[in-house]
Amino acid sequence: AVELEPNNPVFVKEYLMWLELVAKDQRSLVQLLAPRRFGHGGSLQALSGLEDASLACEASVTAKELFQDLDWSRELWEYALENGPCNQCVDNNWPIHISAQ
Repeated sequence: AVELEPNNPVFVKEYLMWLELVAKDQRSLVQLLAPRRFGHGGSLQALSGLEDASLACEASVTAKELFQDLDWSRELWEYALENGPCNQCVDNNWPIHISAQ
């Protein structure tokens, strides 16, 4: 689905979570997210451009742990807090981000 609609935030988030939790495929996670750090031409939007708090929240953990990009992680986390404070992901991932401060 993510290949057919690469800028659909629901598809990107579900694929991201599947790669992390089920497949445990870090190489594919990098291929999925690296071009979305800033966007990639006209075909892929940056994660921040997809304007989805749940996706930003989930990706913030991957940005921190896999990419070790604290700036990107913080940017995604702040978007999630601002736009989805009642999101279940924010509740679940709060300790991960608070421990980094």
